[in-house]
Amino acid sequence: MWNDIVTALGNSKDAYQAVFAAIGCVVAILGLKTWQRQLAGKTQYDLARSLLRAVYHVRDRVEALRSPFVSAAEMYNATRDKLRDEELQQALADHDRMFRMTYVRRWERVQEAISKMEIEALEAEVLLGPKVKEKLTIFQASLSRLTAALQVYLDQRRDNLEGANKQALQETEAMVMVPLAPDGKAQDSFGETLRNQVSSVAASVRPYLEIR
Repeated sequence: MWNDIVTALGNSKDAYQAVFAAIGCVVAILGLKTWQRQLAGKTQYDLARSLLRAVYHVRDRVEALRSPFVSAAEMYNATRDKLRDEELQQALADHDRMFRMTYVRRWERVQEAISKMEIEALEAEVLLGPKVKEKLTIFQASLSRLTAALQVYLDQRRDNLEGANKQALQETEAMVMVPLAPDGKAQDSFGETLRNQVSSVAASVRPYLEIR
């Protein structure tokens, strides 16, 4: 009888050890999955924050580019940064050339911001899903339109267009810089489009910035 009791206790001990081992495995698996979810959430959070910061930086650079106010100091500094010596002196006597240099300098800053945003956008395509990609693609298309419009505008302005061609210049100018009405208030449909697109990108990204 005593042997039967010892055997039963031994079997119970083995059973308990097996149960505890199984529980330990389940806890470990659940813990690993929780850690993986937290890691994935943090990765998405960090990317969403970096992407949104890059998008806002592009927005700010574009607004600076499209400002209709160009000071003499800005034109001088932009020209000085691009040219040297005799060529600089010749350019300083050419207002149109200084104006062009100013917008080239402004655009270089926009392009630098766009390049950084596009790096973040490549990762976002993989980690943040198709909705974010869709909103970014729309915004990037408008930026491409702005790039083409700026080149056309500078060429048209250089050619001193008249008549119907001057009307085309004005239409292009309304995209490149914020147009002003006679009362001084902006009537900026393209700028409004860009702002709406930035808001759409932000709205698609914000769910990934929620604390999880």
